[in-house]
Amino acid sequence: MVTDRLGNMNVTAGLVLTTSAVFISTQPPFQPLMPYASHGSYILQVSAFVAALISLMTGTSVLIIYDTCYANTDMKRILRSLKRSRLRLVCSLILMAYPSLALAVSTLALLTAVFIAGFTSDKLFVKILTAVTYLTLVLLGVLALYVFSAPWIE
Repeated sequence: MVTDRLGNMNVTAGLVLTTSAVFISTQPPFQPLMPYASHGSYILQVSAFVAALISLMTGTSVLIIYDTCYANTDMKRILRSLKRSRLRLVCSLILMAYPSLALAVSTLALLTAVFIAGFTSDKLFVKILTAVTYLTLVLLGVLALYVFSAPWIE
């Protein structure tokens, strides 16, 4: 189950990596429509590329390490060695969480770069469409906070 989630996260990181690489390596076909080659947008695209690359590399390494540990018949010995040192346990938890954090940073950076490009567009329709998309994401974020802050009812 955990390996499936890590595999799905690696696929998502690969898609974000590819998308940011396309934005970095191409010029907008019609600059006034979506100027995603501006300085601020370009810096965020490069940041998204780097974070997605880090997410993909650490996610793959965690997947390999987790599969190796899980396939080991002496799993209880591995867990005891992790519990022996608090620093080792914290480091292993950070290593397991880092791909998700890097993917979140990458996605937010790429999303912000696209929003910057949309809001700096010369076309009013693109600005309105970007604002509607932004407001929709804010509404979904508020709804997610509301749903996940509710106590678990049995």
